[in-house]
Amino acid sequence: MKTLSLVEDIVLLALDEETGKLRSLPDRALDYALAGGLLAELSMKKKVHADDSGLTVRDVLPPDDPVLEEAFSVVSGLESNELAHALSRLAADGPKFRRKVIEGLVDKGVLREEDEEFLWVFHRKRYPAADHDAEEAVRARLRRAILDEEHEPTRAELLLAGLVHACQLAYLVLSEEELTGNREHLQAMARSDAIGRAVYDTVQEIHRALLEIRTYTGM
Repeated sequence: MKTLSLVEDIVLLALDEETGKLRSLPDRALDYALAGGLLAELSMKKKVHADDSGLTVRDVLPPDDPVLEEAFSVVSGLESNELAHALSRLAADGPKFRRKVIEGLVDKGVLREEDEEFLWVFHRKRYPAADHDAEEAVRARLRRAILDEEHEPTRAELLLAGLVHACQLAYLVLSEEELTGNREHLQAMARSDAIGRAVYDTVQEIHRALLEIRTYTGM
């Protein structure tokens, strides 16, 4: 079984394994899930330190991974050390990071790239699963971390579960009944880490703002 990163896990969940297209997700959810995953990866590799007082760069040497190297370059150059600012900056480049993560999953044989023609003229890429076991392993690991009371989640599992919940992607892993029964538990997981708290609070602010705009305009 291939070992995947947090951001690779998130992208796998967000892609429909049969059609190879992104699922319909809440506004900016995937961008912020990836931003949180990138910061979490950098934190676990001791490149940055994140707590409620902000983000601190701990190592001048960039990571070996090209996606994390680019994320590290972004956060290393920020003037503000606020976590919310770092998340916003990384989320702004969400489509670029998503594309790089997908390319890496194709190289690993987890996804395959297909060229789809539409309207007889235009072409677009789609990325169905080449290794169906990979996504199932992500789902199984997340379900165990969330639902198994006897299992002590690793930090990576806790971060992934928290990010998935904070960005309203938990429905990709749990049934509606499981979501309802574990809402408080998921909330606690999402807020158990400074990065998770920052992602959760930022996403909540975005959704509140969008709701206000839609209410005001009658959308």
